[in-house]
Amino acid sequence: MEFTVNEEARAALIAEVKGVSDEKANERPQDGGWSVNQVLEHLYLMENMVVNMLQHALETGEVEEAKKRRIEATVNRDIKVDAPDELLPSDELLSIETIKDKLVTSHKQLADFAQEHS
Repeated sequence: MEFTVNEEARAALIAEVKGVSDEKANERPQDGGWSVNQVLEHLYLMENMVVNMLQHALETGEVEEAKKRRIEATVNRDIKVDAPDELLPSDELLSIETIKDKLVTSHKQLADFAQEHS
């Protein structure tokens, strides 16, 4: 399975937050949106959920039909969509390095799963 686009996106994301202080990474915007760290934690939670759901489907043969959603909302940041509870980031103040480490772990799990099942 080709994972290049995913790898490039992850590298760009990590480059984007390079040099961001912990204070800035935990600062929430005035409009009540998520902090940088909360966005990164959401991505970490998403990757974990994807791997867990795929692994469960392979082990049990159970496939859950995905809810229909407006896919353009995933790339258009002007469209706000509420995340499901299990994908909501915490309010815990974490270092940017801690969040990046979590992302490295979840991304490796996703890449390993893709490699193993391609």
